[in-house]
Amino acid sequence: MSEENYKEDVAIDPDALDVACLNQATLMFNYSQKVAEARRLMDKAKFKIDIVRAECIAEIRKDPQAFGMDKFTEKGAETLVETLEDVQNINDDYLSLRYDYDVLSAAVKALEQRKSMLEKLVTLHGASYFAGPSVPRELSKEWVKETTRSSARETVKKAMTRRKR
Repeated sequence: MSEENYKEDVAIDPDALDVACLNQATLMFNYSQKVAEARRLMDKAKFKIDIVRAECIAEIRKDPQAFGMDKFTEKGAETLVETLEDVQNINDDYLSLRYDYDVLSAAVKALEQRKSMLEKLVTLHGASYFAGPSVPRELSKEWVKETTRSSARETVKKAMTRRKR
């Protein structure tokens, strides 16, 4: 899943609150499952790192001279293990899996926030907040306008940051 999918899933259509409410539990469950799977993969990668490190240290312990060490020391072996390509590749895999886990965890937090916002919007709707005296507000158009303004501000901010460098 891409970040765009996450953004679409946490978005609320103010004109379809009923649909958003009905879909909330399913979305939350699906993303919670994905977080659990990402955590499982991350834990497996961490376990693999520990095994490879232990195997490498055992090899160094057997013949420290083959690895350029005069004598075996635990600290020296640990430092040497960190420079080995296999360990670096496994660490890169772990970091990638951790990133995926962190992004999915953020999506779950966003869905929790979405639930809270849905509750508030439904309360406002029930209190006739959206019913205007003469001309009803079109919240979806106002939201698009605000999103466009926010996007424009971000673009200007990035341009200003680039100029400062």
